[in-house]
Amino acid sequence: MKPDYWMQRWQENRIGFHEAEPNPRLVENYRALNDTIRALVPLCGKSVDLEITDSGGASGLVGLAGWAGGMEGEREDDEATERTTKQGGRLVHERSAKRPNGRSEYDIVLGDRFIVKADGSGVDLNQLKSAVSSLDLGKLESMKDSGMQK
Repeated sequence: MKPDYWMQRWQENRIGFHEAEPNPRLVENYRALNDTIRALVPLCGKSVDLEITDSGGASGLVGLAGWAGGMEGEREDDEATERTTKQGGRLVHERSAKRPNGRSEYDIVLGDRFIVKADGSGVDLNQLKSAVSSLDLGKLESMKDSGMQK
């Protein structure tokens, strides 16, 4: 088989083994890992990396989270389109790759403490949002004061 055959199938999204939604067993078992702060879930071919970072209440650092100091706005270059907005009181950052195999990213800040980040190669923003929404964001956000000294 010629390499061009597989490259063309990849570009046309005709790989045959990707699912539109996260595997139900993965979601079930991930939720059971309630004491885990970070988890890397590798997949075949296209992949989504899901990361949860606890800033420990350093809200100033979360505000700087690499997104122009938490300011809302948009920018575009040859590689991607980026947008930072407030949605439901939460800071949200989206990076949508322009190339089929490019890296896209979806980040959301919860309770000025937790950063939930999904990024992946060859996946669109809707797939990344789906991965993030498979988590119990409300429960995570409700933990914003847990373990914090007043």
